[in-house]
Amino acid sequence: MTERAVWLESWRASLVKLAEIRPIGLDDLSDIRHLHASAFRIQGGGLYSDQEVDAFTRQVYSNDYADRIFRSKCYGAWIEGHLTGTCGWCPAGDDQIAARISDVFVSPLFARVGLGRMLVGHAEQRAQEAGFKSFTLRVGFHAISLFEDLGYRMTSQGVYNLADDVPLPVAFMRKVAVDAQSGSLDPRGA
Repeated sequence: MTERAVWLESWRASLVKLAEIRPIGLDDLSDIRHLHASAFRIQGGGLYSDQEVDAFTRQVYSNDYADRIFRSKCYGAWIEGHLTGTCGWCPAGDDQIAARISDVFVSPLFARVGLGRMLVGHAEQRAQEAGFKSFTLRVGFHAISLFEDLGYRMTSQGVYNLADDVPLPVAFMRKVAVDAQSGSLDPRGA
């Protein structure tokens, strides 16, 4: 590893250590909206059309989006008082087996330093503590590799309708919880 790579890895680790994870509150809504809209626009790169970016932004600023955020158990990562990332979870159905991971967004300024991984891990842990045995999510194509690295597997591809019924191509992914005591996959979550 080069000296620069070692320094960069140390810098990333120090940023993650600075992050404080706590539940999202109503006073955080403006910051959440800004974070989600800018992360989608910037990190999606040239993957999304202007129409898709505009529709996503309109959706983020809608009342329905705010209601959905607050119906889930959403957490934020703050570094020195600034919201740098979010992730939430909620039951995926009535069976109490699968939890849906949602709202995974990291500020473009803090992308690729491990905050997303930390937030997803936090949400998964909270969902497991609540008795959930597997996790599902719907993700834009730009984030598939992150979730594959976290143990998720794509189960299908589809379309999610944004504001004004603008279709956004998405992947549906699933992960089975690991039994903390044995370290093996929990077969009840399969």
